[in-house]
Amino acid sequence: MVTVQGGLVRAGLGQIRFFAESSAEEGRFSTLEEGTGRFFLSSYEDGRQVPPSPEEICAAGGLLWERGYREQPVVVFAQGEALPVLCSAVENRVTAVTAQVGTATFLPKEIPLRFETPLINDPVSLKGADLRMTAVGFGAPYAVVFVDTVGECRWLPLGEALSRLRIFPQGAEVVFAHVQGERRMHLQVLHRDGGRRLVGRDVCAALAAAVAVGRCAPDRTVTVPWEEGEFRAVCTKNRTLFLTCPVQVLSS
Repeated sequence: MVTVQGGLVRAGLGQIRFFAESSAEEGRFSTLEEGTGRFFLSSYEDGRQVPPSPEEICAAGGLLWERGYREQPVVVFAQGEALPVLCSAVENRVTAVTAQVGTATFLPKEIPLRFETPLINDPVSLKGADLRMTAVGFGAPYAVVFVDTVGECRWLPLGEALSRLRIFPQGAEVVFAHVQGERRMHLQVLHRDGGRRLVGRDVCAALAAAVAVGRCAPDRTVTVPWEEGEFRAVCTKNRTLFLTCPVQVLSS
């Protein structure tokens, strides 16, 4: 559940400041501002502007619905990109939001990656284990590895080693993914800061990698369970990602 808190309107600016709890770290917040008939989303962390997370994009859609903008889909602009957002509601309360949340990249310069060509399902040996890794950029550098099961703690030491590979100059977020029948994935993650909580961009990076290596088909919904419900995601043939997640607006 993406819990949206805040929704405070700054007088005279038509600007809403809010927090999407499931993605926000300490010192992070977002603003949603209406101007010339458009809605502009910005996110900030430690005083600097950063790309909005998938959860923040979905949260913006939920806030707009709760404030009476019921024409669907509504388009939110973030860093110059137009992102359509579609809300689902029960008894006039938002329950879930589907949003276009960005485009994945496999280009080394964009990830960034110290390599001449894209790394897609490439072999890598670590700590006696032979793996195949796909490097993806989606809001952060990602190393995605497909495994037979993700329910074992033995992946954690390998994740730490993958995150520190020299080919990732900024380090990498690591995702171990198990695909069930092309329509369901189970993920285990290790973030660069040591965190292990699954977030929306992890799901998007993993699905983009799954489509690239042929484990999932493009343009089909894939479900990813997490501790607070389920994410549903779609990756198109041109690597555009759509994410659906449950949303609850506490105040607006």
